[in-house]
Amino acid sequence: MNYRYMSAVPFTMVVPIGLAITRMRQLPSYAFVIIWLLCVSGITQLVITFMADAGLNNMPLFHAYTLFELLLLLWFFHRLPEKATANNYLYLIGAAFLVFALLNTLFVQDLFQFNSYSRSIEALVVLFLCLGYLGRQFLEDKLSYNNAGLWFVIGVFVYFSSSFALFVLSNLSLTLDKYFDWVIWNIHATMVLIMYICFTIGFSKCHK
Repeated sequence: MNYRYMSAVPFTMVVPIGLAITRMRQLPSYAFVIIWLLCVSGITQLVITFMADAGLNNMPLFHAYTLFELLLLLWFFHRLPEKATANNYLYLIGAAFLVFALLNTLFVQDLFQFNSYSRSIEALVVLFLCLGYLGRQFLEDKLSYNNAGLWFVIGVFVYFSSSFALFVLSNLSLTLDKYFDWVIWNIHATMVLIMYICFTIGFSKCHK
């Protein structure tokens, strides 16, 4: 089994980041949040890989990253011009998730366990926000190839659709055949690649 593909995919984030840098003056505020999301994700992946290679338990980093990731995505939906959810609800969602994640870490999945419950709830929240946005765009007949925000939301939706299934099955995957586990992670890597492609198109469509 070859793991080069899934190992190489994270490095493709340099494409959307590079394009975003060249078009910095044309980017609206919500696009800058996507840049932050990519940078935080990239740095986290590097640290996680370093810790794994050093034989260190990197699970605490997953707990912290889950919180930062959701807060950044809530900020992204807050900055979108076409609101999918009222800002007050976004604040409430952020606060409720913070409490849930803390309780999960303290009483269910401690810092040295993979926080599959928090990750699953995060994915559900993000999917709900994406569907709300896409549904509103469809009902108001605003679905447009030139809408940068739409491309970003599609990218996020594709990634978290895959992630939700992966997080839910994370405990089961430990007992699965290694080949099947390899297939699952390659599918997930493909979804990540599609997300980066959508982000790249989104940045190319940005204008103030």
